[in-house]
Amino acid sequence: MGHALTPRLVRYLACAGHAAVLLMPLQAAAQQPKFQIKADVRVREDSFACKETSDLDRLLQINQRGGFTSGTQLYDYLRQHNCIGLTEGRARVYAIKGQYVCIYDRKNRNKAIKPCAWTRREMLLK
Repeated sequence: MGHALTPRLVRYLACAGHAAVLLMPLQAAAQQPKFQIKADVRVREDSFACKETSDLDRLLQINQRGGFTSGTQLYDYLRQHNCIGLTEGRARVYAIKGQYVCIYDRKNRNKAIKPCAWTRREMLLK
């Protein structure tokens, strides 16, 4: 089940037990950076990655519709669906599949999802 890129990027913030949503304009698709296997990338603040792309898509859809009314609900989804919250920092590209990039921690600190976790291209900077 493929989903077209939306014109906005959904950012997630979990603070004080509540999930808030901010929408930010995306760069034009033609301006999105090209990623290569083993390249270092910068992760956008408050992004997400999941073991399966379908779980990532579902997470983004639920939150965009306002389906998470608390940080606890968001946390439970992340845990139940092998997803992780990403903080701003560096990662390395493991694989690429269309709009998705599978990344891993260069310093091997996050061992929650091996060998990598899928995120969308718009959640990364080159």
